Amino acid sequence: MMKTKATVALVACWAAGAFATSHLGSVVNSWYAVYSYPSGGKMPLGLCYDSGFMYVSYDGVLNKREPGHGSIVDVVGLPKPQPYEITFARSSGRIWCACYEAGVYLLHPETGSYVASFPLPGGIPNASAICYDRVMPSHPLWVTDVITWRIWNLTTRGSIVRSIRVPINNVSGLAYDNDAAGGPYLFVGAWTDKARIHATNPANGSIHYTFTAPVKGNRLQGLTWDGEYLWTIDSLNHYLVQFVAHEPNVQIAPASVGRIRALFR
Repeated sequence: MMKTKATVALVACWAAGAFATSHLGSVVNSWYAVYSYPSGGKMPLGLCYDSGFMYVSYDGVLNKREPGHGSIVDVVGLPKPQPYEITFARSSGRIWCACYEAGVYLLHPETGSYVASFPLPGGIPNASAICYDRVMPSHPLWVTDVITWRIWNLTTRGSIVRSIRVPINNVSGLAYDNDAAGGPYLFVGAWTDKARIHATNPANGSIHYTFTAPVKGNRLQGLTWDGEYLWTIDSLNHYLVQFVAHEPNVQIAPASVGRIRALFR
């Protein structure tokens, strides 16, 4: 039943615009994210949110977008290596990029230049997903890879603080939620026969609950938390999708919620 509701919500949202429901996985908003380029359309690869804006990465390009409708605010070119996934560091106003086997790079979103980087420490074969924990400035980065499927907690210089093993393979997105009661929550997006979101405990990797992601087929790419909802990329249809990630009785910090809700009401 939950799968049916999520699927109906997604189709209706594309047809009629944004709306909100209270079921896990229900779509709040979505918009087509392909970036038109002289050489053709570029597909979205990574996404992150901060201070009322969504940042979407493509092959060689970063868009800054207004999240309500996806309108483009700014465009900058991206250097090599290509980011595989991105996450915003509010403390510095920079974007951390997981660049697969090349390592982790810090991007200036206004200039499109890398300002720092570190190679992956031993034991981490690649970086396929990344997220930022804003309340742990000494070790705020979480990354995962497509071989060990461990989730690694790193310093901003690339040292491993610890790692957790969650019983989840095919991870394709991470998002850190410090706002909702009962947290923090480390959301893990993954796909097998279905695309699913797992709300995990970052202290030990235990899973609080799991629900079906509101995307077509079984593929999602990237994950980000906006202070009230999760976003992901529907990688088959190239939509950015915003959706409910907590039950209605979960309280979320008012300072975070007020800014987000103002965008849609």
